[in-house]
Amino acid sequence: MRTRFSSLLVLVLFSCSLEAKLNELKEFGNNPGNLRAFLHSPINFSDTNSAPLVVVLHGCNQDAHAIFDEAGWGMLSDKMGFYVLCPEQKLLNNGMRCFNWFLGADNSANQGELGSILQMINYTISLKGIDKKRIFIYGVSAGGYMSVACMANYPGVFKSGAILAGGPYFGPGTVPLGKKLSANQLAQRVFDLFPGAAPTFPSMLILHGTKDPVVDYSNDELLFDQWSLLHGLPLPASSDTIVKKENTFYRKQNFNKDSLLLVELLALKGLGHYLSVDPGNGVEQGGKMGLFAKDKNWFSTLYVVKFFGLLH
Repeated sequence: MRTRFSSLLVLVLFSCSLEAKLNELKEFGNNPGNLRAFLHSPINFSDTNSAPLVVVLHGCNQDAHAIFDEAGWGMLSDKMGFYVLCPEQKLLNNGMRCFNWFLGADNSANQGELGSILQMINYTISLKGIDKKRIFIYGVSAGGYMSVACMANYPGVFKSGAILAGGPYFGPGTVPLGKKLSANQLAQRVFDLFPGAAPTFPSMLILHGTKDPVVDYSNDELLFDQWSLLHGLPLPASSDTIVKKENTFYRKQNFNKDSLLLVELLALKGLGHYLSVDPGNGVEQGGKMGLFAKDKNWFSTLYVVKFFGLLH
């Protein structure tokens, strides 16, 4: 009886350990934005100076665990050997748990939530020996907007970013509601952050659904134009249409003179305000359905990982 009980206890503990994919980082700095931080270390992977890091920012009414699980970051991290850092908003800061990308106290470099996110990254670099040349950021909805703010304010930190259902960076300060700005004006607001020579900005992948009722698709079209201008690239006049399985995508791409893809906008026809996932055990499957994810037979996170150059 004791042996059977012990075996059951071991099985329960093992199952719990499999679920404990994110560990909270308690002391990562003075945390000016009052955020939480969670880190996933890939299994069966020794700490090394060449380890990449992906920073994942959740959307409104989400938390770190929801975006990590539904988007399938754990499986890809364990398979490819990169770390996943998940900042998390507190209800005390925002009643809907949105990152406050629209507030001047939180969208300016080294202040508020932007300051906390940078502290988390720097702490993880020192803790895990992260390769500083392979740090990436991924954000959904409000987390997408905040990811753009991170890339605009800390361009030297990130190699690439992926924005899902987000929009452009409006510059430091509280974002005025209803004010329309052109792509040129938005790009200039980022350039104004760097009075000397303009830095080299990260490459960017933008994903959106054409039927998103929460964040209009036009916001990411404006982000595509803003980010292209930051790279000094002309704006393409039209998009390509791609059909894969039963899905139709509209795609815009911008390459530099060396044929390196720097900005891509990929819109999934008919998708609302959700992540596109493809649950299953196939080579190109992953993610799981939930409040923020729909099975569209397309594993969008895998596409992001390919764009980041982390697939092997």
